[in-house]
Amino acid sequence: MRIKGIVFDVGGVLIMENYFIIHKKLAKKFNLDEKDFSLVRNKYFMKSTTINGENFWYEEMISKEFGLDSKKLNEYWINLRRKYFDFNKSVQNFLKNLKGEEFILASLTNTNYSQEVVRNEIGIYDFFDVNLKSTDLGIHKPNKKIYEILVKKLNLSPEEIIFIDDLNYNLEVPKEMGINTILFKNLKQLKNDLIKLGVGVK
Repeated sequence: MRIKGIVFDVGGVLIMENYFIIHKKLAKKFNLDEKDFSLVRNKYFMKSTTINGENFWYEEMISKEFGLDSKKLNEYWINLRRKYFDFNKSVQNFLKNLKGEEFILASLTNTNYSQEVVRNEIGIYDFFDVNLKSTDLGIHKPNKKIYEILVKKLNLSPEEIIFIDDLNYNLEVPKEMGINTILFKNLKQLKNDLIKLGVGVK
């Protein structure tokens, strides 16, 4: 069956955020133990990816845990996101070439409000015909329902779709559903895997 839809994860595939440096600088700025800071971030992050609305809920919950000024934490964190943020230029250029082909191009991403602030500033979603975000849907990968929504939104059969993600556990469910999957490592490997699935690449 011919491939008609190609779906990309965003973080770790199209854009790279240097979380190690960001979190290290945040801990130093606000005198936080790095291990404690990591535990609290992990406590709230996944829920933050399902909350819709213009608010910094994630940062506010972390601020409450440590008794910090949430506004100061928000501002410093957002500026760090802007500074330690990179496009994957090679994949970006590849996407531009795909745009001219007869595919539906889509993104499927776990994200939260503060990440969206920076992503929207750089126009990352302009590359796609369809954008599905965990914050809009109220669920995140690898929940099966998010992939069912993807299939319905694209109006294609699972076999006509390729989903690309840098995390293997986000690929297990769609693979079981019959969606073609590619674990992203680098552009060369991505192109080779697309060719194996019958997608001509430039």
